[in-house]
Parts: sequence; structure tokens; C-alpha cells
Amino acid sequence: GMIAGEWLEASRDPAKLQTFVNLIDGLPYEDHSDRLRGAVIGERAEAWPARTLPAGDVVLTLGGDVQDDRLALLLVAWAEGERSAVIDHLELPGDPIKQDVWDALTEYRRRPVRNAAGMDLLISMTAIDSGGHRTQAVYGYGRLHRYDNVIVTKGSSTLGRPVLGKPTKQDVKNAKGELLRAGVNLWMVGTDTAKDALFARLEADGGLEPASRMVRFADGFADEFYEQLVAEVRDDRTGRYVKLRQRNEALDCMVEAMAAAHHPRVRVHRMQAADWQHLRSIVEPANGDLFAGAGDAAAPAAGAPPAREAPETPESAADGHAGAHDAGWVPERTDWL
Repeated sequence: GMIAGEWLEASRDPAKLQTFVNLIDGLPYEDHSDRLRGAVIGERAEAWPARTLPAGDVVLTLGGDVQDDRLALLLVAWAEGERSAVIDHLELPGDPIKQDVWDALTEYRRRPVRNAAGMDLLISMTAIDSGGHRTQAVYGYGRLHRYDNVIVTKGSSTLGRPVLGKPTKQDVKNAKGELLRAGVNLWMVGTDTAKDALFARLEADGGLEPASRMVRFADGFADEFYEQLVAEVRDDRTGRYVKLRQRNEALDCMVEAMAAAHHPRVRVHRMQAADWQHLRSIVEPANGDLFAGAGDAAAPAAGAPPAREAPETPESAADGHAGAHDAGWVPERTDWL
């Protein structure tokens, strides 16, 4: 009875509660009072519909999370300085052991997104997580579409790995259990590194105008989406992320979309200012600057999101690696426009 009374009193005061938990329960106290709240992030949704591209967002990646009865997908657009906009979130129903859900994914992946300049953009890279009970089905899809900008990933249990590491070859079996020739490349994802970056960006976006935010959101995503996005928190003792609630697919999908953006053929984190400029000149041609409200040009289309503000010091400019322009996929790859 006394302990219950002490607990009730302590629970009203975080400082007392910490002492109570440490002394009486002998457990380390976890204070999650400062964690990001889904409802707070959800208030940042902007008044433009899904599959709308803000000016300056010129690269698309898709992240996929495989459940036993559905695929969860997140479509993310990228702009200079690794700024991103979540422009679509959906679930494709169906058991991934069967073909239907994969056919639906292929159809979705190949559907272009039209920007405000009237140009069609295709998804540059799709990353699908192979964890869970449907690994061979994911391997099979990745193997089949390895030349169609799809990669299969696995979260690394080692802390501090790059967002996207190097691939290793894995065997792939067909439905009869027979090994298929050539296997599949499995790419390791530094999930904690990606989550650190995502949560730091969401935190920093708090007081900013929409066009300046690192992570923007189209209108119309359910509250559940935002709760899933912040469903995990870093455990200070182990350094690992732990779930605060069961469903976290939106977060997993976001990590996959980030991994896809780090693929050697995409590399949004390595692109220089000149690479972005070149890309914008292709997909937001000539009249593109009217969407940025420059000069006395015509007003942007009704409902168009505000243009990105160019970051003053993009992280990419500081690092001397060749950008996507040098890697050759910007001039040659017209197939995704």
C-alpha cells in the first residue's frame, strides 16, 4: 500500500518518478517526454494533394516495407541539400507469396508523377526491405527487376553503418525451392544512421516555414501514418532504436526511401549545386522559375506548393565527391522523365 501511494505521488512529478523507478523498481528510468509526437508532425501537412511536386523537388525514390498481407509504400521527392517531401503513402493489399501484390507494385513504380512544369518524372530507385516472413518473395522480385531500378535491402544490426552500404550476393529460390541462377544483390542499410538523420531533421523543422523544412508532407495522410513515422525512440543505454508502438511501417518505408536516395546511381547526398541546377533545367525548363515566383512571371498553378528555398550551404557542396551529373545518369537517363 505504501509503495502504491508513493508511486501515485511520484507519477505527478517527473523528477520524483525517476527517483522512484531507480530506487524502488531497480530499473533504469526512460524519459520519453521530449520525443517527437505524431500529432505535432501531422500538423505540418501542407494544403497540396498527394503526388504533387514542390518546385525544386526533382528526384523520386520509393521505399517499401513487406508485411504478411500487404506492402506498405512511401514515395519521397528530393531537392538540393537532401531536402525531401513525402508525396504519397499507400498500402497494397495481398500476401507477397502470391503474384498479385507484386504486379500492383510494378504498376505503381512505373507510374510517372507530373510536376508543375508539366514534365513527367519516374521513380529513380525503389528499395524494399527483405526482413520478415516473406524474404524469398522479396528476393525473387528484386532479382526479376534488378535492371529496373529496384534494390532489396536488409537492416544492419551494426550501429553507425552508412545509410546504404555495399551489396552482397544472396541465393534466390523459386516456389519449388530450386536455386535460381545469378541470385540477388542484398544491400545493407544503416537503419540507426538513417533514423538519426530523419529525427534530427523533423526536430529542426519545428519552427520553420514549409519551404525551408527538410521534410515536407502532402495533405491527406491519416493520423496513423504520423504515429507510425515516430513509432521508435533511441535507447540511450544500447544506442539501438526501440518500438514505442507495434506498427512502424511508415518509419521503415521512410528509411527505405532514404536508402534508395543513397544508391550509387542516385546519390542525392553527393550531388553538387551544379548537378541540381542541371537537373532542374531539364525537368523545370525555362518557365520553371515562374513557380518560384520570380520576376513578374505568371502566378503558380492554383494549389501549387511554395518553391524550395535554396539552402545557403548544402552539405553536398562541402564534400568533394563527384555528383550525379559526373556519374552520367543525368544527361543520359532520359527514360525516367
